[in-house]
This record gives sequence, structure tokens and C-alpha cells, in this order.
Amino acid sequence: MATALEEEVRQHHLGVTFFYLAVTTLLGHLLRGVTRRYIPAPYRSVLLDCISTLQLCSCTWENGFTFRTHGFYALLFQIFCLVNLYKYFFYDSSPNPIANLAKYFQGERPLAVVLVTMTLQMLAGQLSFYYAQCMWWLELSPAYTIRRADLAIPCVSDLTVTVFQGMLLEGGGCFIDRVFGLKQWTRRERGEQVLQALLGTLLTGAGLTLTGMYINPANASSQGFGCAGSSLIGHILVYWIAPSIGCYLSVQIKKRYFHNEIVHFVHGSCENTKEDRKSVYENGVSHKKSD
Repeated sequence: MATALEEEVRQHHLGVTFFYLAVTTLLGHLLRGVTRRYIPAPYRSVLLDCISTLQLCSCTWENGFTFRTHGFYALLFQIFCLVNLYKYFFYDSSPNPIANLAKYFQGERPLAVVLVTMTLQMLAGQLSFYYAQCMWWLELSPAYTIRRADLAIPCVSDLTVTVFQGMLLEGGGCFIDRVFGLKQWTRRERGEQVLQALLGTLLTGAGLTLTGMYINPANASSQGFGCAGSSLIGHILVYWIAPSIGCYLSVQIKKRYFHNEIVHFVHGSCENTKEDRKSVYENGVSHKKSD
């Protein structure tokens, strides 16, 4: 049975987690608002993607605290809530470099622009570590104090399986994630979002102790690039190359079997504006009713 001090720390840290996520979400929302208002169109989408990447990766740093303090299922609930939140705020941007790679595979964006955007997103992911350190510096929780003291200790990779197995998990997860978003499963857009968030949560839970199941190169690299337990080549193969292959295969599936726009992607890959998504969704529902 937990002591009074342990219970106090648990309750306190839950409040700190909410504060961390709320502040991070608010800052991301404000930065995207300024970007939409003042940044010219040719650069706007790139900057929006970078801001959303920074926000998602910054929020991920809090997952470890939730997992250690409150357990596996509390973490899954947090991820489920965050994915729903991302779908609401990231309607015209994507925090996942894989979504931009898909635009190249689909012929929607030139390779040079995609590579520049993906590179900036990877840098934004690395920047999230320094953002998290600033929050830890406030020492709002004993866990933050301990984490700051442990910065000198080498990090350990989330990859606990072989490189080949890791590639199958991350690549397969990306493929499932994207292919599931090719089809409308409900008559309501909100229902679609909940289903996609549920799938994202289940995928993460299934591979959490094996690879971390990031399905996002920027997020995976911000957490584990250069960490002990995985070589640089192994990290690139598992977290960069494998999701790219899964993305390519999903695009081929779309071209061959599906003709509607991809309305949703789970791991921070929404690519349409609110108006586009609503139009695509309503058209799809009207076709169903007429059948």
C-alpha cells in the first residue's frame, strides 16, 4: 500500500503532467496561429509542420513520467487523449515527416521541398529535448528533479528486439496506420477521429516495449538517436527506413484500390484542411447513402 508521501507525489505529478501538456499545447497553438496570419504561403506549410512536430515530440517526453508513475494503462489513456487533441489542432499541418514523404510518393510535392521539410522536422524533434529540459528546470515535480540529475547518464534505446524485427514492427505499424485511414468506417467525422485515435493507441501499446512504436522518425530520433543499445545504422533502418517503406506500400494500395482522399492518419499525419476533410467526408457519406 502506498505511503502518504508516495501518494502525494503521484497526485502532484499527475497535475504537473496536465500542466506540462497544457502549456505545450497552448504554445504550439499560438505559434501556429501567428504562422497562419503572418507567414507567406510558400513557407507557411513548412513552418506549420515544424511547429506541430516540436509540439508532438515535446509532449512525448512526458510519456515516460506517466508510464513510470502511473503505469501502462494510464499511459495508453494519455496517448489516446493526445492523439484526439492532435487531430483537432493539427488540421492543416503534420508532425510526422512520413506524411510529407507520402506527398512526394503521391506526386503532390516536389522531392526538394519534401527533403527540406523533413530535415527541418527532424531538427524540430531534437529541439524538443531542450524544451523539455526547460520545463524540468522548473522542478515542479520530484520526478523532474531526478530527471535533471540523470542527464549525464547515457540514454538507452527503446529497441529491445533485433533490427529486422524492429523494421517489421515500425514498418508494419506505419502501413497499418495509413491503410486504415484510407476507408471511412463511420458516418460521422468525429467517430472517424475516435477510431483512428484508438488504433494509434493500440499500435503504440502493442509495440511500446519492443521498439517504442513511434512510426515517426522525428519523434523516435528525439527520444533515442545515439542511445545505447542500438547502433546509428540500426536506428536509421528501424525508425527511418522501415516507416518509409510502409508509407510507400500504403500509397501503392491507395492508388490501386482507393480513389477518395486520405481523410485521417493516426500518428500525427492529417494532411487536409478542415474544409477539405469535411468536403471529402460528406461526399463519401453521400455516396454511401445513394448506394
